[in-house]
Amino acid sequence: MVEEYDVAIVGARCAGATLATYLSRAGAKVALIDALPRHSDAVVSTHTLHPAGIDVLDELGLRPALEKGAPAWKVFRFDMEGSVVDIPMPSGREEYCPRRYFVDGLLQDAAESAGADFYDRTRVEDLVVRDGRVSGVKCLRQGSTLEMSANLVVGADGRNSLTARLVGADEYLAYNAPRGCYWAYWDPPPGWRTAAYPFQGYFSRRKTLRFIFETNDNQLAIGAAPLLEQARSWRANHVESYLADLESDSTVREILAASTRASEVRGTVSERYFFRKAVGSGWALIGDAGHHADYSIGDGMTQALQDARELAVTIQGGLSDSALERFWRERDVRALPYYRLAEQIADPESPVQLNRLIFARIATSPNLTRRFWRQFEHDIDPLDAVPFPTVLRSVLDGVIHGQLAVIGQFARHGGRIRRIRHEAEDFRKRLNAMNGTTAVAA
Repeated sequence: MVEEYDVAIVGARCAGATLATYLSRAGAKVALIDALPRHSDAVVSTHTLHPAGIDVLDELGLRPALEKGAPAWKVFRFDMEGSVVDIPMPSGREEYCPRRYFVDGLLQDAAESAGADFYDRTRVEDLVVRDGRVSGVKCLRQGSTLEMSANLVVGADGRNSLTARLVGADEYLAYNAPRGCYWAYWDPPPGWRTAAYPFQGYFSRRKTLRFIFETNDNQLAIGAAPLLEQARSWRANHVESYLADLESDSTVREILAASTRASEVRGTVSERYFFRKAVGSGWALIGDAGHHADYSIGDGMTQALQDARELAVTIQGGLSDSALERFWRERDVRALPYYRLAEQIADPESPVQLNRLIFARIATSPNLTRRFWRQFEHDIDPLDAVPFPTVLRSVLDGVIHGQLAVIGQFARHGGRIRRIRHEAEDFRKRLNAMNGTTAVAA
């Protein structure tokens, strides 16, 4: 017996469950399929949510529930090569860091309440293809085979997407991660959220990246992202290696001294980042299935929520191959600057002295601080978050103080910016060709 649906969504996390909610509320018949039980955690996730992602939850009416379970950050502290800047979160544009079992659970419940048929503990085994077009999925559920037909099959099944493999979605702009990451959850120290600890999010970039993120359940996610060779060497004794590395950061060391570890130490050392062709005949990819970026800027959930919203708009506007391709090209234009920003922050060859000088200047100016943060609100292109005059003045500061290496770092930085702008222009041209115009897309 074949169940018939308008859309079958493989993967019920923040991308898939969000899409199911939008479509079901619009009257579509939706199957939402996930191999794991409902409300289960997603282990490899920074689970940070930028304001642009919160906007999507707001549209779905889920922000009040989010705020009850996960505290809003008021201050985010960046330590960039020793230059420290505290960034106040504007009212209504705060950062959140909800655990995935919590936020994905909210979205799964919303999808089901909207009318989606939620099949958890159901594993997709294959796609149904007729006359060259994907037209459904074959699943295994509680030992029985279940087939579903659909006008569109959406892969929202993560960076190791089975859907992407089955349709042969090509990668581009791909590279292997230069870093691994180890993290654990901690009970916060006494006095957390007092003047003794004025921030709720902390990110430090030295040779190793380190972070402290306040999450729900009154816990802190604390992690270290060393270069890949070092991360692999930690495997033999990963808990001690993780703790020893965190002790080398004075800010983290102070917090660990008064905190208690509440979970096992987890790690990943073999990530790959990519764009994938996002659409084809009868199928589409969203979230990490279609585009997976370095975790250094914690933008994955935000991008996934945006993908889901934009694909929902595309489907509701009338499903066609050309409409799906436009969704794909628009996604590339939107996601590329953040993909390259994350790559730059994690890059072991990132310009140390130039970064330090730029952030020292940002720290002295509320206007520059606010402008820098707007990129994480998705309110400004990351390439424009630090104005060129600020970069140039930072270089001059370095030269005046005898730090001549900043000249070469500035030249390499300029070359990188030009390459990214060229990539962005290429993506815009492909989108504009679909729209039948030569104007540059916003």
